[in-house]
Amino acid sequence: MLSKTGIVYVVGDVHRPMGVVLQDKDSGSITVLKALAAAEGPNPTASLHHARIIGKGEYGHVEIPLDIGKILQAKAEDVTLQADDILFVPRGTGRRAVKQLEEHFYDAPPSDPLQGPATIYPR
Repeated sequence: MLSKTGIVYVVGDVHRPMGVVLQDKDSGSITVLKALAAAEGPNPTASLHHARIIGKGEYGHVEIPLDIGKILQAKAEDVTLQADDILFVPRGTGRRAVKQLEEHFYDAPPSDPLQGPATIYPR
């Protein structure tokens, strides 16, 4: 039986924010990509270039900037997260994020109000 060694939290603009339970087989750590995959990946509106790892440092909490976009493109090394780290993926605020939001919604033309009583059909 495997024992638990800690939790890494994946929060922000991801499909399923969650705590990833680390097992002994993980040696008490997990990579950013594995943690992101466990959270079912980022949403289309996520700002991958402005993610952060929030962890415990010697003098309190430490925030480490992280470019997940570069990791996904294999232009940067995958980073190892330790137990109790938080991987925060912020929502994008630029034009690209707004455009991706607009692609999920569409404008429906306004309908005329009902003219008279509506027909009700019995079952």
